[in-house]
Amino acid sequence: MIHQRHGLFLSAALGFLFLSTAVRVEALTKPDLKVTELTAERQTTTSVPLQIKVALRILNVGTATGAVTFQTRLYYKTSSSAAWQTLYDWSSGALGPNGGAYYSRTFDFTEGGTYYFKAEVDADKNVAEYSEGNNTKTLTKTFAAGTPDLTPENLVAAITSTSSSGASYVKVEWDVKNIGDGKAAGSFVTVLYVSRNGGSYAEVQRYTRSNLDKNLSFHFSRSASFTDFNSLRFKVITDATYLIHERMEGNNTLHSNAVTKQP
Repeated sequence: MIHQRHGLFLSAALGFLFLSTAVRVEALTKPDLKVTELTAERQTTTSVPLQIKVALRILNVGTATGAVTFQTRLYYKTSSSAAWQTLYDWSSGALGPNGGAYYSRTFDFTEGGTYYFKAEVDADKNVAEYSEGNNTKTLTKTFAAGTPDLTPENLVAAITSTSSSGASYVKVEWDVKNIGDGKAAGSFVTVLYVSRNGGSYAEVQRYTRSNLDKNLSFHFSRSASFTDFNSLRFKVITDATYLIHERMEGNNTLHSNAVTKQP
């Protein structure tokens, strides 16, 4: 009877060991999807205030194929206390062991600041995985508040009157607008030039202004008398002494219409 009980105990123990081993093998032979990389980099552009390229990489670190389609979802927010907002979804097919995928996409934003990103693989829980605890990866990154971009606009010149001595009074008007996504902090110089009869430009006057917020403008107006000309043409250069670090320097100059002296 003693030997029989020992035999029954040994048989039960072996059965339990076999069952637990089978459970462990089944658990270990599952897919295990993981976000291994998440980056966000500012792109160089003049078309929008802020453009960010987000890239991520996913990998099946498990030992079996996740044989269903699943979603990798990208979220973002601009405050640590805000709720996550979906930014984009990528759809993936079956990934075998050590199989992976790389995704990237460029997104446009209206202003700089701190951005929070989160990537979640198998966001809808379609794949039965060995571990669900490694499906997300987060990233926090601050992008500069923006770069100013000064440009002259609406440059118009016209003769307003003529004196008895033959002098013509010309009024020149224009605006300088900050079309960038950041404030032009500090002083900058705008210079008005004139060309007589197609000759070289000569400086008429320079103006100093400071602290121009984005999407705002300064208005300029200048009246002067001219003699002995057939035509005049004016030119404006803003930030002429390069005091402001701008998003683009190629749009700082504007030419006026030709002003022709009346017979």
